Amino acid sequence: MVKRMTETTEKANAKHEAILRAAQALFRDHGVHKSSVEEICEKAKVSKMTFYKHFENKTTVAISVLERVIETNLKRYNEMMKDKTGFEEKVSALFEFKLSQIDKIGAKFIEDIINMHEIRDYFKGRQQENAKIAMDLFKIGQNEGKVRKEIDQEYFMILTDVFTRLYTEPGFQKLFPDPHKRMEELLQLMLYGISDPNGGG
Repeated sequence: MVKRMTETTEKANAKHEAILRAAQALFRDHGVHKSSVEEICEKAKVSKMTFYKHFENKTTVAISVLERVIETNLKRYNEMMKDKTGFEEKVSALFEFKLSQIDKIGAKFIEDIINMHEIRDYFKGRQQENAKIAMDLFKIGQNEGKVRKEIDQEYFMILTDVFTRLYTEPGFQKLFPDPHKRMEELLQLMLYGISDPNGGG
């Protein structure tokens, strides 16, 4: 009896995971509005009845997808924050954290986040955690003397958002097609502007 229940639970978990994976792929490529429950079911290879056993509607799936992406990235970033890397490495990790969310969510999904109030409200609530990460990083930078004392926290947060968007700007991508080189240039630009960090030496 216990074995049968375990098998049933495992199958249910597998179907739940399949729905989430299918929804994430469709939402990333087409957005929430243009992805139907039928398409999610077809891609996940489950029935509509199974879908509705796990999720109330597309919005609840979208929120679950967002939650998983954010939780995975937060865990990875928090682990990095605990190690002994310096401020520059932590800023780079912050950019990668933000960009990973953009990549996994996709531009069309992000557009729906902005326009669909239930998803937007959930996302805005989770953004407070992103703000805390930026605040912690800001304090580390000032303590290490890497951030000017006259720069306040809000300014630093705006900068991280601006430079994250710059990473995906077509002209910047054309200049630096290699993602790692682009990240390196972006980090140098944010930390040192256009001056030579080595003082010309």
